[in-house]
Amino acid sequence: MNETFETKDLIIDGILNYGVLVGRFIFEGERKIVYALSDLMHIGGSDVSMVFQISKDDYLGLLSKSVKHGLPDFPVPYEITEKYHDIFLCGDSAYGKRNSFTIKEVDLELAESY
Repeated sequence: MNETFETKDLIIDGILNYGVLVGRFIFEGERKIVYALSDLMHIGGSDVSMVFQISKDDYLGLLSKSVKHGLPDFPVPYEITEKYHDIFLCGDSAYGKRNSFTIKEVDLELAESY
């Protein structure tokens, strides 16, 4: 099975700040969970969502700082979330490497099997 995901497919589990979300993608065929951080970034003259892979430990840590709806009373600052921008999965911008991704673009060491 060749599952392809885009930013809109992120299962949002928490909100960290305006446009900064923590969530996951589930690869049913591969039986893998990929944890991710989505960040609304200003690129090329517009604001676009960019999604980055994070570890399960990072996911749990960020999730504990998030809320399900609205903004947290103390939004997580950009200086904290920007350090999770290492492993690019996909984005909504022509300036990003790709607008969708498959299991081939995932760091499998950070993915969880289920």
